[in-house]
Amino acid sequence: MTHDNKVQSWELSQIMKGSILKYVDPVSLIVKTLNSANIGKTDRTRIATVISELYSNALEHGLLNLDSSMKDDVEGFCQYYVHREQGLAALSDEWIKIDIHYICGLSGEKLIICMEDSGAGFSYNNYTNSDDDGSGGDRPVRCRGRGINLMRSMCKELSYHGTGNLVRVVYLLDGDNAQCTNSQISCS
Repeated sequence: MTHDNKVQSWELSQIMKGSILKYVDPVSLIVKTLNSANIGKTDRTRIATVISELYSNALEHGLLNLDSSMKDDVEGFCQYYVHREQGLAALSDEWIKIDIHYICGLSGEKLIICMEDSGAGFSYNNYTNSDDDGSGGDRPVRCRGRGINLMRSMCKELSYHGTGNLVRVVYLLDGDNAQCTNSQISCS
């Protein structure tokens, strides 16, 4: 069914096992798919940023249990990425699931992106305000702790579910933020 030569809805779903994540970048696969989905270049670039951030968090914090505070100084920053590579090489049965739903309706076009990982999750209630690191106060600019605010600034909605190992964002295409309503699609 089409509306103004656009498909009303479509879904893309990937489950990537740890043994594959060592060799394949699922973000680039998804971006290549979006390039053929009649989504404008500006939106594709922003969506790639959203998916990349969600994936990095799922991999680095969900599966690899890396602590971002390591990035507070130069030596720790380098160690963070050494630990990341070591952890990535050791992955096997862990997984990351990515679901993307495109919806074109009367209120406009939107993508609902759900990212879930097999990790333990995190206490997302500590991150409900604008302070990404959950500390509750002003802090100097650091090389970490900006991801949640970045997602809030780029997406109409951001929510965590379960133990914090499932995140859902709603991204409005063409920047029509005033027209968005809550979607009935849930992450499962």
